[in-house]
Amino acid sequence: MSAAVNSTRRAGKTPPTYPVFYAHTGGDEEVIVKWQEAFPEQFWQWFKFVRYDEIVEKQDVDVGHYIFADLERLTPEMRVKMDILWKALGDSGAPIRALNNPNRTAMRYELLRRLYDEGYNAYNVYRLTEVRRPERFPVFVRSENDHRGPRSGLVHNNDELDEALDGLIDRGLPRERILIEEFLDTADDKGMYRKYAVFKVGDEIIAAHIFFSNDWLIKKWELTSDDILREEAAFIARNPFEDQIRTVFELANIDYGRIDFSVIDGRIQTWEINTHPIVHGFSTDLAERRQVVEDFFRRLIGAFRAISEGENRARTESVAPPHSAR
Repeated sequence: MSAAVNSTRRAGKTPPTYPVFYAHTGGDEEVIVKWQEAFPEQFWQWFKFVRYDEIVEKQDVDVGHYIFADLERLTPEMRVKMDILWKALGDSGAPIRALNNPNRTAMRYELLRRLYDEGYNAYNVYRLTEVRRPERFPVFVRSENDHRGPRSGLVHNNDELDEALDGLIDRGLPRERILIEEFLDTADDKGMYRKYAVFKVGDEIIAAHIFFSNDWLIKKWELTSDDILREEAAFIARNPFEDQIRTVFELANIDYGRIDFSVIDGRIQTWEINTHPIVHGFSTDLAERRQVVEDFFRRLIGAFRAISEGENRARTESVAPPHSAR
């Protein structure tokens, strides 16, 4: 990959002047498949998936708006190459956007530590390799660079923690990728847990869903009732935590991604920001959620379209680098 950007302008307004290129590692095929199933055919006329290795193989990079996604899986070597592309896009002279500076975004550990240290999160996180031990139990263990969730159940003391860590290391999880997170109980007075999800696309904050469960580990929609459906619909419509969510994305320096969080006493507790989130289309298993899903997709497609058409101009300073990448 050279630092040159092919800036030949497309004619016409349908599809929009510049496409949106969504860069990813290719490490999670399920995400790509779900996107392709969920979005309409017209969407793919101007929204393009491209792998990072495909970008590197090009002599000149096609001009367009770029979303640097899937940053959790990006190797240090590829991160350096994408930083060159980021700067080249800024030097191209084309009226284009780039989202998620690959060399400046805070990944999971850095973000969660900062949120705890600055008083936003009520739980702490530790790397296995940093000598510190948890200040309180229970905790659970997970990998820093994926979105598979906990790799252990709740661990209640140091002996149990050592056993859990030994098992993960024996199964091949590298020590430097292992995180230990304090458990934070976010259940309401009836024992119900909620996990909220909100997307950020440029300057747009778009509420996606609430998952409800009687278990602290929530990966999908598990409970439903008329009250639950009304609560989720109100969340999608009002997006009541938007200001808090913007603050977290700004601390992470992330322009595109999905934040997963719960709420205690009106304050969000951030679990992660996923820069390569899966999207779920309408499911006949939950036909009563059709309107909620349609509202979400309408807003999400609108936010991507606004970037393609040059209407979403937030954080334009991030597109123009301070010096040449050449």
